[in-house]
Amino acid sequence: MQIPERAILAVAPKANPVVLKDITTLEPYVWTNFGLPNRKEIIQFLAQFVHESRGLTSFEESLYYKSAERLIAVWPKRFNARNAQGYVRNPERLANNVYAGRLGNGDAASGDGWKFIGRGGLQATGREWYTYLSKRLNYDFIADPTALALSEWALPSALAVAERMKLGAIPDFVKDTEKLNGGRTGLADRQSILAKLEKNIPNG
Repeated sequence: MQIPERAILAVAPKANPVVLKDITTLEPYVWTNFGLPNRKEIIQFLAQFVHESRGLTSFEESLYYKSAERLIAVWPKRFNARNAQGYVRNPERLANNVYAGRLGNGDAASGDGWKFIGRGGLQATGREWYTYLSKRLNYDFIADPTALALSEWALPSALAVAERMKLGAIPDFVKDTEKLNGGRTGLADRQSILAKLEKNIPNG
């Protein structure tokens, strides 16, 4: 199916023009090739994509926190009043700490946490994801990780993440969100976007 431009602008009025064009001109068979064969699945995917990319405007995770209080609120299991201050306004140190030894990354000293922060349309994070996307999209994101934040890779990377996570096979949007997010962060906004897309994307 073809996605009308007005439907995307209704939920992402400041959408990156490259990404907007990529979505609205995508050949119908590509949706199917990435495991999203029908309208419902495509709309669910787009709702997640719009939310995760701040309205199709940003394709790189921000780990810049201005206060210890905010850092503790976002990462309550990792930080407290005693240890948070050293990570305020220090995104590189923060990334190397919170992503060390997981997601395919090495330890904090390896620098993998910062090198492979969340990027792309659905915020792929960690060496393991970058390795997968390199193979699926035929580009070496391990050697050139910052390229994943470019607008040209936003839709392809989001589709590849959705395909690998089998998001198209999850009919319940809340469960779809939990699978992608690991929880229900931003659920109300995601549902609002979903409702607007359902209203503005015709059948067929």
